Amino acid sequence: MDGATASSPGRRGSRALLALLAFAAVAGLAWVWVDVSRLVAWAQSQRGPIPALLLVPLQTAISLTLSPIPSDVVGLALCVVYGFWTGSALVWLAWMLGAWIEYVVVRRVSRRLDPAVAMERLPHWLRRFPVEHPIFLICARWFPLGPHLVNGLSGLRGVPLWRYTWTAAVGIAPVALLVAAVATGLAEGLSAER
Repeated sequence: MDGATASSPGRRGSRALLALLAFAAVAGLAWVWVDVSRLVAWAQSQRGPIPALLLVPLQTAISLTLSPIPSDVVGLALCVVYGFWTGSALVWLAWMLGAWIEYVVVRRVSRRLDPAVAMERLPHWLRRFPVEHPIFLICARWFPLGPHLVNGLSGLRGVPLWRYTWTAAVGIAPVALLVAAVATGLAEGLSAER
């Protein structure tokens, strides 16, 4: 193999993708060893933006993986620490960052592929999805594994960035508000017991 092939844009993109996936996997596995109650206690003992600066990237990294630990757990901690509105905004931000990263990675990788060949490799039922339609881009996020499906298919099919961004923002918002409502309800319930 010559030097030009080893440093080709396709190889660099593949290495970047593997590095990103490895980082996300390590972050997801690290989460398994974190005791959630200690994480919340630590975050509550801190002042200012320190918990958000650590927990938002952790939630983003976990959301990029198909980890057995959902990123919602980190979102719960954020909402317990920062309250309903700020917590839901931070959860929304973390999921948006994860969605953008996944979209951009798939988009860049798909540019190096022949889109017709890539589409032919997908199962027939997946090829029929109306990926470009805003209702699909919003509502499919509400189902298990839906966000990964939407992010990947949007990048593969070349959904324009602006449409993808606004539909992701709208689709993520209700789930972030739900996580915030559950977290603040749990926090109020726990404080009432003390």
